[in-house]
Amino acid sequence: MKRLPLFMLAWTLYVALTLPLTLLGLPLVAVLALLPNTTGRRESQHYKDKRAVLVWSNRTINTIWGNDEDGIDGLPWVNLTDPQKTVQPRQIWWATNTRGLPQWWRIFLWSALRNSTANLRFTWLGLLIDPTQVAFTQTARYSLTWQGYKAAFRWNYSAKRSLWIGWKVKPTDHQFDGHMLPDTESRAPGVGFTFQPFAGV
Repeated sequence: MKRLPLFMLAWTLYVALTLPLTLLGLPLVAVLALLPNTTGRRESQHYKDKRAVLVWSNRTINTIWGNDEDGIDGLPWVNLTDPQKTVQPRQIWWATNTRGLPQWWRIFLWSALRNSTANLRFTWLGLLIDPTQVAFTQTARYSLTWQGYKAAFRWNYSAKRSLWIGWKVKPTDHQFDGHMLPDTESRAPGVGFTFQPFAGV
């Protein structure tokens, strides 16, 4: 736990850098979602399963407020050529919960409120996990996991809930072979920062 002050400083600096972008994203995403010709669909550039995601047409905006994992609407298609436009199974819950909503509102909910600045995980502000560089300390109640100065703290304060803060690196990540997580792991292309006071255990 001696490293915790350093990690807390890194968390503070991250929030200081990204909070203004998150706040700016509220009106920006709302306006762009309402305007014509601001979005397009393409194959994800960071995931190898050929998923097709909805992106912002402007590259700079997409680099910050885009979402190459699920698309800015949260509905990644299985691929671009699927005539049924089938949503990936893991996002069916979102398709069901937002059925009937206007597309602009779905985009606002997903990209401004739930997953603002999601694509920053693929920049220097994110973390590309190298299992050989992952270290951790762990007890039955908490875990502190880090790679360099980017760390995650998780405290299980009840049987079902935990506090999770930091970059999404886990103690079990050190068990993977090689210098990258396997492609089957959704965090393989890069992980972002999270603050979840009511995360599951």
